Amino acid sequence: CFRFLFLSFIVAVHPVLYAESVHMSANKVTGDVTIVRGELTLKADNGTSFLEKDKIITGNDGSVDIVANDQWGIRIMPLTEAVLVLAQERETHIEMLSGDILFSIRPLGKDEKFTVETPTASLAVHSTKFWGRVTPKNVLSAGTVALKEGTVEIQLKELEIPITLNEGEATDLPVGYAFAEVRTASEYETALMEKIDEIPLFLMKANIGHQLDLLRNLDRLSKASKAKSAPPASSKKEKVD
Repeated sequence: CFRFLFLSFIVAVHPVLYAESVHMSANKVTGDVTIVRGELTLKADNGTSFLEKDKIITGNDGSVDIVANDQWGIRIMPLTEAVLVLAQERETHIEMLSGDILFSIRPLGKDEKFTVETPTASLAVHSTKFWGRVTPKNVLSAGTVALKEGTVEIQLKELEIPITLNEGEATDLPVGYAFAEVRTASEYETALMEKIDEIPLFLMKANIGHQLDLLRNLDRLSKASKAKSAPPASSKKEKVD
């Protein structure tokens, strides 16, 4: 009971630290998946927690589902590099450097944002399922975006004209100042996007583990606070009659 009340108090007093944070957890890890966290290099495994600013790199056989409980889920496919720039309850920003990612995002509120940035374009996502590819070394196309459900607004960095994709549509991101044309998603793209439904938006084990860790930290904080506020023990001995 005390832990519950203490947790409620902390969330109320520090909404930015606790209420807005999103717990991101690894699921269905296969092959080589590396996390670059500042100067540290870590290997991802099922249940691994991700932090903002983490860079994820997958090898030839590597892939990982990253699940932000009840918010969104993505599948980072082989030979991909991406950065989890920002991950909060009301705003998420992911940077795609190269490779392929499948996205599944729950319906967003009016004050919520989910954006994806590539070297040549910025994507504003509106509760959707889509596939993104970035090909920085391709001189003909900088990547592709194909949409299964929802709406995505694409702003090319070299042009001021936005592009809107709706269900079943796709576009190839141009190199330089060329304009991107909207087309029907190919059979390959459509088949690939069917895998989006395999990505969960909630992991019970990860959520419970995250809450337990939070409770343990709060319990330690409570004990430390009590120790500081406790009166010092008296050094005088009481007289015995």
